Amino acid sequence: MKSPFFFLSISCLFLASGCAHYCVPKPTVNIDDRVRKFYASGSVTLHNNQPSVERQLIMHPGGDSYYANPREWTDVALQLTERELAKRGLHIVSNSGKRVAMAVESVHTEYPDFISVEAHELKTDVVLKVQTSDGYSATYTGTRYDSTAILSHHYNKALAYAVAEMLNDERFIAFLSK
Repeated sequence: MKSPFFFLSISCLFLASGCAHYCVPKPTVNIDDRVRKFYASGSVTLHNNQPSVERQLIMHPGGDSYYANPREWTDVALQLTERELAKRGLHIVSNSGKRVAMAVESVHTEYPDFISVEAHELKTDVVLKVQTSDGYSATYTGTRYDSTAILSHHYNKALAYAVAEMLNDERFIAFLSK
């Protein structure tokens, strides 16, 4: 028979290990009010340029760990971009001469210390790298501050804000309008 100390040790080990959470945003955020008005015609090809499928630690509050797969996040950024470009007159096709390669480079969430008396606000930065077929390259950061307990909404918005930053870039708009 095992001693009570053994069972207590094992129980403490499980409690200290926390939980792992896998975060994948959804393309549900409407960013019309964050993107300037422009119209472009023709077609464009969007490409996921993120080769990594390795889970990336984005937040580690207490004993919990939150992970993201940058390739999956890039897929969602592509869905948001496709929706927004279609609204602005562009056709998304598989083999246009006009190409945009996108990659979510990183996702990082700062989690507050809930013991402090400061505001309990999450801050997430999503870094999106974009390259166009005419050689233009830029990096955009979508930052979301939020006190919500609904992390999925928080991450949806942070990613959508990075896409909005891209769609407000004068040089990117000029490329799309050629």
